[in-house]
Amino acid sequence: KRRMCLLKWISTDSSNFISRKSMDTRTYTLDTVLPKDCTPHPKNPKKHSKKQLDNIAESMKLFGFTSPIVIDENNLILAGHGRVEAVKSLGHTGFIPCMRVTGFTDEEKQALLVADNKLGEQAEWDDDLLNMVLSDINIDLVSMGLVMDDIEELDEPVIETIDDRKT
Repeated sequence: KRRMCLLKWISTDSSNFISRKSMDTRTYTLDTVLPKDCTPHPKNPKKHSKKQLDNIAESMKLFGFTSPIVIDENNLILAGHGRVEAVKSLGHTGFIPCMRVTGFTDEEKQALLVADNKLGEQAEWDDDLLNMVLSDINIDLVSMGLVMDDIEELDEPVIETIDDRKT
């Protein structure tokens, strides 16, 4: 069953670099779309390795499709290329969640391609909290996108707990 929700962006910050006129013409609609109907943006600078796509797919098997992709009015992908590729690799042909945006200029769409990926890279892990969370869960860490380099940086008790789960 498809459900849609229309949102209007409201900005009270007059220092925003985007003109008010531009903001007034934008819409944001929570929607669903078929993966086969999505078109990868030809200028997407982010490349996904097979290993990363496999990790995304494993995460989807475990948690489902939890983060909507962002597409424009023509189903051009602005964010979520890897998620679309991963869901296709799983053979899923049904609807997936999306945020359909309209009113963006071509320049703003290209900026979103970069910003969506680069902003996440600026975040840092709180190692103490990560250690606490990882010691509390019993889930295959590979399906969460963690690799051995990440695990080896954890505290020794957490590594022992992870090793115990493997046996």
